[in-house]
Amino acid sequence: MASDPSTAPTITLGPRPVVLDEPPALFSVACGRTQAQRDRGGIAQDLAYGAAALRAAWPSNAAWPAPMRPRPWQPGTDLSEYGMEVYEGLRKATRGTVLSSDLQTACYAALHWALVCGLTEAEVQAAEDFAAGQEE
Repeated sequence: MASDPSTAPTITLGPRPVVLDEPPALFSVACGRTQAQRDRGGIAQDLAYGAAALRAAWPSNAAWPAPMRPRPWQPGTDLSEYGMEVYEGLRKATRGTVLSSDLQTACYAALHWALVCGLTEAEVQAAEDFAAGQEE
């Protein structure tokens, strides 16, 4: 998976690696949470959001790693519940062929990608500058 925030991650949950597309702009907005919200939701909510991000960014011309591709997310749909359904479907379909840790890593990469796609280049640069200043 790519570490460059401007490069889409490559995900392997099936026979072929898939490069994620940019998710819909409103989806990227919906993924944003405050630190307090992230702390309250914990790892399970992170994974639910990440699974939803996998679905949102999965290319339409690539086979979904489960028998049925979930319906697209729509504004107004609870992202945690939607993502939980997507995650459970993926886990059930990939059990025995994909390590749980690999599915989780894919979810985190997709969530990060969705969040980065919602930022402007100036916002990404400001965040990188801030992070670099923290290392001193």
